[in-house]
Amino acid sequence: MGLTQSGISPKNEEERNWNSMKITFGGSRGSRPLHDKKFARFGGATTSVLVQGEAGELIVIDCGSGVATIEADIMASNEPVLILFTHLKPPS
Repeated sequence: MGLTQSGISPKNEEERNWNSMKITFGGSRGSRPLHDKKFARFGGATTSVLVQGEAGELIVIDCGSGVATIEADIMASNEPVLILFTHLKPPS
């Protein structure tokens, strides 16, 4: 299975449909994970976004604490996952 020009490897060319994808935001707020009642409405999980293509492609953008929210969707798939990082943090 070779990569296409986009870098995504669909099962075959007929299955690829660029008009359909599902985007799930596992976390989109906070500079660190926060677990407190005052964050229940808006959340406190750090950035993690799952993009699922119609042919089963999986792309995770960042792996902040919000990845726990999208973990079940990732684990339910037998497809490889492309993980992209928008930034890296040095060890504390």
